[in-house]
Amino acid sequence: MTSLFLDRLSEALNETPNDASSIDDVSLVLVADKLVSKYYDEDKNMIHIIEKMNRIYKEFEQEDIKLWTTLCCQVLVLKLAKTKNEDELRKQISQAISKTLEQF
Repeated sequence: MTSLFLDRLSEALNETPNDASSIDDVSLVLVADKLVSKYYDEDKNMIHIIEKMNRIYKEFEQEDIKLWTTLCCQVLVLKLAKTKNEDELRKQISQAISKTLEQF
């Protein structure tokens, strides 16, 4: 599962038009969105996807991979909040995403 995550992360990063050294916050969120979409295409259950991300988070010692899994979960919850028209949740998760992006 972790190697699949890393492969998908690498693939999503390679699809980013920016140079890896100059990726901005929007690009980071787009990469996370591409990564989440690949998992969502396989399993439409968001709870299952978050559980997978949590397992990956726990398996890695590297802080950067933990940040990616956190960002992916946040993007997934943001997608859910948008589909449910949950404005307050969208605001909260957007703030959490901003804090996560500061750590990159």
